[in-house]
Amino acid sequence: MSTNKKWDKESKRYRIIEHQLRDKSVFVVEWNDKWLFNRWGRWHEKFQTLSLEEAITKIQKLVSLKINK
Repeated sequence: MSTNKKWDKESKRYRIIEHQLRDKSVFVVEWNDKWLFNRWGRWHEKFQTLSLEEAITKIQKLVSLKINK
């Protein structure tokens, strides 16, 4: 499996949700554990950030660490 396919597969396990907290936008990054046949799973909250760019950067770091194991 090429690195691009691994990257795409692993990055699909993360999602970013925006919500309001005390009149500020907060971005929550969630991770899916995909436990049943690698299709179904539950979403677990990983961390919160105040900017979308920071959330994307953290997701990219987590994916690259997982791929380069």
